[in-house]
Formats: sequence, structure tokens, C-alpha cells
Amino acid sequence: MRILVFTIIVFIGAYDLNGQSAQELEAYNNYISFLNECTHGLAIAKTLLDNNNKELNRYIDLPSAKTIEINNDDLPSNYFDKPDDDSEFYTVSPIELSVICKSKSSALNSSTARNLNGQVDNIVNILNQINQIRFDLESYTEGHDLNEKESIYGVYEYLEKAVKLFNGYADAHKKLANNISEKNKSNEDLLHAVCYDIHSTTKNILRNMRRESESNVINNIAKLSSDLSKFQYHINQNKDEYRSKDSQYYIKTIDEKTTKVIQLVSDYSNPGYVPVDQELYGKHYYYHNQLLSKYFNFTGPGFVRDMNKLLEGLGKTTILFDEEPLLFKVIYPIKVQEAIGLNTTKTTVEKPKPVIENKLEFSEVEKKEEPEVEEKKADIPPPPPATPKVSYDNNLLILEIHDYKMLDRDSVSVSFNGELILDHYTLTLLPEKIYVDLNPNGPNTLTVIAHNDGMMAPNTPAISYRRSGQRKKVILKPSLSAQEVIEIEIE
Repeated sequence: MRILVFTIIVFIGAYDLNGQSAQELEAYNNYISFLNECTHGLAIAKTLLDNNNKELNRYIDLPSAKTIEINNDDLPSNYFDKPDDDSEFYTVSPIELSVICKSKSSALNSSTARNLNGQVDNIVNILNQINQIRFDLESYTEGHDLNEKESIYGVYEYLEKAVKLFNGYADAHKKLANNISEKNKSNEDLLHAVCYDIHSTTKNILRNMRRESESNVINNIAKLSSDLSKFQYHINQNKDEYRSKDSQYYIKTIDEKTTKVIQLVSDYSNPGYVPVDQELYGKHYYYHNQLLSKYFNFTGPGFVRDMNKLLEGLGKTTILFDEEPLLFKVIYPIKVQEAIGLNTTKTTVEKPKPVIENKLEFSEVEKKEEPEVEEKKADIPPPPPATPKVSYDNNLLILEIHDYKMLDRDSVSVSFNGELILDHYTLTLLPEKIYVDLNPNGPNTLTVIAHNDGMMAPNTPAISYRRSGQRKKVILKPSLSAQEVIEIEIE
């Protein structure tokens, strides 16, 4: 391990590029190495978090399961740092590289060094928080009864925190990589230029997949094909320079992997097939991580590694290329047929399903009720009880609906006087406010259909309404089973 590090430093130390000293170039490439090792550590973190997510979903789906096994014994205490037992987990870990970055930044002007090192500190802070989540999860699951709904939700909160941290890292990575790339604008090496175009266009594709901007992804397919053609043309025009066995190998793999990226992105756009076991993650997530893990990042191994090896092997005086972080997403234990309703809120209104009458009776206007919903029989509907009455002075009614228990992806549709106003809406903890016009001649009927039980049964929509200008509000808190329907008549 020490011999490899020494070789890299001595090799880089021989550079003298376009006014940049050898020490400056070494400093910048240390930041690139830091980012690339961070992406490798995040791939390990993602694997562990995915396993935690799957184990939790299995626990919920299979009542016979008793515990969730979250085992950290096979990993260092910090999987972004040097292993506790000095094993070959990294050549140089991200945390070690962060220290090297700061040490070697003395070759840069103080303003640049301060800016870049501040970004490194921010990234290290994010990495440490991601690492801590696995221990927090372990402690939480050991100290809570996962037969309780709230305890289950607590585990998902930790996983959702990891999603935010992964996204935060992606933003920080992009910022630091862009700052380093700006220092290489004066590089006139033609091999670096054609590699840069492929690298840059692929990163644009990845970042648009991350943003779920399909049109921008598709627009870059022709650009990437053109970039590959320029790379091939340059190589053919300079065969003597690249005739070594190593150079030929890396040129071949860059060509092959870029071609596969073009094919994968074409598959993404037409028709965008996603394997059944990946459907809940969604098309953008699936193709983004497939492209990264197979053809771009070190784990593939991807062409970024090949480009850097090619440039280093030829003694090119240039700043190297960075990799990209994987996406992490939490998947909830839902039935496949419910996936569309849970993961998207439809904007196209479809004709509502026939309503099974099940009217609720509740007390005075300001009093909260949790009425029990009678079990519907196959052929004989229950007789309608007395319906709630609300007095109002004008024809505007303000409706609010939210999940009054826990955020577990309960999905409902809401109609008012036969007109669909919310279609397969996923309830949140914050009220969704809707304004509707009352029929002054009556009747006025609010219909709520529960499409699922969410992550944990039952479906728990809180429904409130009041006439515009009035302070009094009717609040209902029913507990509904999947496909159950309630009707509320306002007189």
C-alpha cells in the first residue's frame, strides 16, 4: 500500500503543466482521488442501507419474522476511514485522503486552498453522518418493539435521513469537482480533450437522470455518439503515440464502455424497460445506477478509471477525471398493484369507481370523532344513518385532508358532488387544502375512497371542512380499509 502511494506522488511530482507547478497539479489530483474514494465508500454504505431496507420490508410483510438482523461486524467502524485492523479495505481511505488534501494544499494560493478544504470538511461531515446511521439503526432496532407501528416508522425515518445525506453529498461532490475542473481549462492536450468530452456528456446524462429530466437525457445521446467518434478519430490519427499494450487496452475499454453507455441510454428512452424487482425504484433511478455501476465508476470497472490510467500511463500532465455518486432511495413494503398510486399523484382525472354507500354520523361541529366504519356486506348495504349537518352563509367550502397517524403512504381519492378533485392522492402530514363551490339547492356530498392500507393498516385520512369566513370546523378521523368508501353529506 505504501509503495503504491509513493509511486503516485513521485510520478505526479514530475509534472510541469501550463504554468501550474508540479505541486499544484498534485494538490488538485489529490482532491479528485478524494472524491473518487468517497464514491467507493458510498457504494458500500448504499449496499448496507439497501439490505436494512429490504430486511425491514420483509419484517413487515412476514408477520412470523421476529427480528431484523443489522450486522456491522464485517465492516470497519467507519467505512470511509482506514480499517481498524489495517486490512486492505482501501489503498488510501477517503478520510486519509482528506488529510492529504489539506497537507498538499499548501502549494495552492491561500484563498483557493481555504475554499477547497472547506468543501472537503463539509463532505467528511456528511460521510461521518452516513456512517453513523448504521449504528443508530442497530441501536434503535434493539431498543424498540417493531410490532408497534410507530417503531417501524422510526426505522424508515433513519433511512430517509440517509437519502437526504446521499443527496447532500451529490451536491457537495458536484461543487468540488466543478471547482477543480475549472483549474484545467488551459490544458491543450488533445487526448485529454476528447476524453473530457465523453466524461462531461456522460455526467450531464447522469445528472439529468437524477433530476428525472428525460428530454435532456435523450438530447445528449447524439452528443455522446459524436464525442465517441471524435475520440476514435483522434486515436486513429495518432496510432504511433498509443501503440503500447497498456494504451491499446485502455483505449479499447473506453470505446467499448462508452458504446454500452449509448446503448443503455437509448434503452432508457425507448421504451425504458425496468426489471420487475426494480420497478418500485423507478426508471430514472434504475438506469442512473446501472450506468454508474457498470460503465462509469470504478466498480464496473468503468471508463473513468480507464481514462485516468491511460493519461497517467502516457505521462500526460493533466487533472484527472472524477466519478459520480450512486442514488439511494427508500422502498416501502407495498403491493405491486398499489405502486403507481403510492409513488405518483395522478394529474389526469379518470372516471371514479362506483361508490358503495357508507354514510357516517358524527356529533357537533367542533367535536372530533373517530367513527367506526361498519364492515360492508357483499349484497346488502347498511341502512344510512343520520348525516352531519353544517350551516353556512355562502357557497364556498374549504376542505382539508391529511394523514392523522403516520406518514405511511396512505392513498385516497376524493370527489365532491360527483366531481373528482383528488385522484390517488398520497396523504402527507400537512393538510392539502381544496376550495369547492357548494350547491345551494343541495345535496352536497363528499366521497372518500381508500385505495390501500399504506405501509401499515388502516388508511387514516383526517378530513375537515368549513364554510369560508367561519371559524368552526368539522373534523372527521375515520379508519378505513383498502377499497373502503365513505360518503359525507353536507346539508
